[in-house]
Amino acid sequence: MHHTCRSRVGFPELAAAVSNAGGLGILTALTQPNPEALREAIRKTRKLTDKNFGVNITLLPSINPPDYEGYARAAVEEGVKVFETAGNNREFFLCFWLPFFGGF
Repeated sequence: MHHTCRSRVGFPELAAAVSNAGGLGILTALTQPNPEALREAIRKTRKLTDKNFGVNITLLPSINPPDYEGYARAAVEEGVKVFETAGNNREFFLCFWLPFFGGF
């Protein structure tokens, strides 16, 4: 794989291309510098595809964690329906997202 391709993993262009090819494209939230940038990436992806795509938020232990709630809120508010997580603390996701989807 060429380095340029690797550096674009999780961005709108690749997520849309995968979805347009019949797969499930995934945006990676933490490749965006902040939740508002994720919101813009979601909007850009929607301009590039009319197919489903998802958002990944990797939950890793950190002394200075990113704004997980802000990233999640941006994705939910933009209407994302597919989420993928990695790391730990999935209870945070369940408690935060389920109410938006009619759970709890």
